[in-house]
Amino acid sequence: MVSPVPARPPLYVTEWKHLFVVLINTDFEDRTDLERLDMALEIGRLTGKHVAVDASCIPFMSAEVLTTLLRHRQRTGHLPWLVGPLSPPTTRRLEISGTLRLFEIFPTLLEATAHSRGE
Repeated sequence: MVSPVPARPPLYVTEWKHLFVVLINTDFEDRTDLERLDMALEIGRLTGKHVAVDASCIPFMSAEVLTTLLRHRQRTGHLPWLVGPLSPPTTRRLEISGTLRLFEIFPTLLEATAHSRGE
């Protein structure tokens, strides 16, 4: 009998010296998962570090996820960084919504980390 592969959590958080990273594993629309994303962003803010959302694992960013990221700006005055590579549908969502130019987007987590250290 083959053991089932455990489902990956929808998001992970990790804290580095200059950066707080939220990794989104799926494009969730479930209210509970969106609340977890919102809490992760708030915890990141409380650390005083740059908050980066790694969206490289999602094929498409839902309106609900985008709204949660934008709500972070209302509370803190700035948006979390986005880390890719972003999928073409995610990039298109940001373009159509007029928010692409608002986000600081990094092609990789390594580049976001270097930027957070001022390199």
